[in-house]
Formats: sequence, structure tokens, C-alpha cells
Amino acid sequence: MMFNFYPWGLSLNVVKPIHVNQCKVSFLTYIADQEKFERGALNMLDRVEREDEAIVENVQRGVRSRLYKNGRYSPTREQGTHHFHQLIAQFTGEAILITMIAGAVSILLVNLAMPVFMTIVRRTSAAVKGRVQFGPASADRETGVVLSRETLARIVPGQTTYEQVLRTCGPDAEEHEQLTTPGRRTLIYRGRRVVPQGRRRLGWLATVRRWSIEQHEVEITLERDVVTDVQARVRRSPLAQPEAAPAA
Repeated sequence: MMFNFYPWGLSLNVVKPIHVNQCKVSFLTYIADQEKFERGALNMLDRVEREDEAIVENVQRGVRSRLYKNGRYSPTREQGTHHFHQLIAQFTGEAILITMIAGAVSILLVNLAMPVFMTIVRRTSAAVKGRVQFGPASADRETGVVLSRETLARIVPGQTTYEQVLRTCGPDAEEHEQLTTPGRRTLIYRGRRVVPQGRRRLGWLATVRRWSIEQHEVEITLERDVVTDVQARVRRSPLAQPEAAPAA
């Protein structure tokens, strides 16, 4: 946009870029003194503007010529152009600097916020998994060997043999022998069970109010491969959140 001030008023030239080598110029005239305008500028303004237009077109043709080679600004003829280009360079440099700073700040904020976000996601996921259960299966989680009351009832002191104990309870037992008492040994079965408490079910969806952990331990004493004593112990304690189920 170019402002040309005259004694009679203002001549405004609006330059609109259309292409890299093409633009549209609109000439707008604002008259403050009609008498001065009619006396001197009425016939001169259009001619001057057309002369300026021709000069600009010729300059552009020269700039695109293969013989043109740019050089320094003229200190007497191109002060305005030099100042204008300085303003563009200053603005472009500031814009690039602002863009770089904004990008760096964004990356920093993302790197700082991501661990916090992932921690919140993991805690929320653990809380939901600990309180909501899907599917018809039992929510109990067992590790080791947990013997039920029915299984223990099948082990009768004075009747059940060593081989029958292994068939009933399984081979995964600790076996202790006393060297001072030949023929006497003890089988120890240990297991752990995570049990939901206050469970409510609606179809395939169930909610759990709290969890408890049970430590099971069964000692079976044998003499000459016959059971003489059975001791079963269960220790219960509250559990904040159940551990993730192991992958299959």
C-alpha cells in the first residue's frame, strides 16, 4: 500500500500480489480540495501513475533478465527500498525466532507432561481393573498349590499313603526328612490366593469393593509312608490392588 500526499488530497495505490511475477494495482483518489485538484492534478495524475507503472514493469523485466546481477543499494536513490527490506528482514527473523522458541517450549512441555500423563493412565487403569471384572469366570487368582477343604478331607491319618497323597494333592510339594528319625518325612504344600471381597455381579460385569490375600500352607507328616498328621494354616491380609494376571 502506497500513500501519495498532494496539496489537493491523497492518491492511494493498493498492490495485491496475484502470482510470483504478477500483481494487481488499484488507484484510489481521495480529494480534499476540488479546486486545486481540477486546476493542476486532473490531467497529470493519471499520466504520472501510468508512467510509474511503465517504470515498474521495465524494472521487473530487467530483473528477470539473464544479464541482471544484483548489487548494493544506492545511498541516494534507494533509501526507502533499503529501509523497507530491513523491516522485512527484521520481521522475518523475529518470526523465525518466535517459531523456534514456541516449538522448543512445546517439545519441553510434552516431555515433561508425558510421564505424568502415563502415570495417571497406569494408576487409573490399575484402579479400574481392581474394581471392575468382566466375564463369567471367577476373579480368584492362585499361585502355588492351594488345597481345598474337600481335598484335605480325603487325607485320613493312619490310612492314606504317600503315593495317595501325591495323587490327591499333586507332586509340587516340599519334602522334608529327619535324619534322626528314619522313615519319617513331611510334605509341605504352599500357595497363595487373591480373593475379591464385596463382589457384586450383573451378568458378565462384576464390581469388587476390596481384595484380600490368603497364604495357604499344609503340612502332612508321614511315618513309613503312611500319614500320621495333617496341619493346615491360612493367613489372610488386606490387599490394596491385585497384581496383574500373568500372561498365558
